[in-house]
Amino acid sequence: MSQGDTASGNLVFRATKYGTDYSAFIGKELTPGLPIELNPDITDCESLSVDEIIVNELTIYPLPVKNTLHIKGTLSIDQIAFYDSLGRLIRTEQVANKDTQIDVSAWSKGIYVMVISSGNTVTTKKMFKS
Repeated sequence: MSQGDTASGNLVFRATKYGTDYSAFIGKELTPGLPIELNPDITDCESLSVDEIIVNELTIYPLPVKNTLHIKGTLSIDQIAFYDSLGRLIRTEQVANKDTQIDVSAWSKGIYVMVISSGNTVTTKKMFKS
């Protein structure tokens, strides 16, 4: 699609045209040229990278839970915080192992949010109590 063409199908393109006297253009070369993608100069660019990604894969069951919630991770779980649907902290468990069982039989039915901390990683999961 080129400037002046009429959009067809599901194409949507929006642009604002500013005059050459627009303040951001003062002192700038506005002569059209080749798109920058055709001649990239990446010699001064640094790539962003992460040396290592550590993921704690969690198994949480049964869902919905009635009495005992089981949480197992591939990494040691340090702490689990439970919040109700209004964002109030209900309970915090210090775990320090890869799996734990939590008795929720006395809790009210509803949706809870679990914030699971493992070292420097934090995972948020939902839990439904039936």
